[in-house]
Amino acid sequence: MIVEVRDELINMSDVYSMNKTAANIWKRIDKGGCTFEQLVEFICDTYDVLKDKASYDLKKLLEEWESYGLIY
Repeated sequence: MIVEVRDELINMSDVYSMNKTAANIWKRIDKGGCTFEQLVEFICDTYDVLKDKASYDLKKLLEEWESYGLIY
């Protein structure tokens, strides 16, 4: 779950929940230095999905996070 915190105040009106897959992707992004292709490889290796499907789903997920202002 992601909650906005500003000036040590928690804004509970904007809470974002994630499934396990999204949370694992978030953790990898948070570590930094991870390219889109590396994330696709991680998804394929971890969840046994085809590269095209992983790439499509990851693109949609990142677009969603960007629309919420979670990533830039």
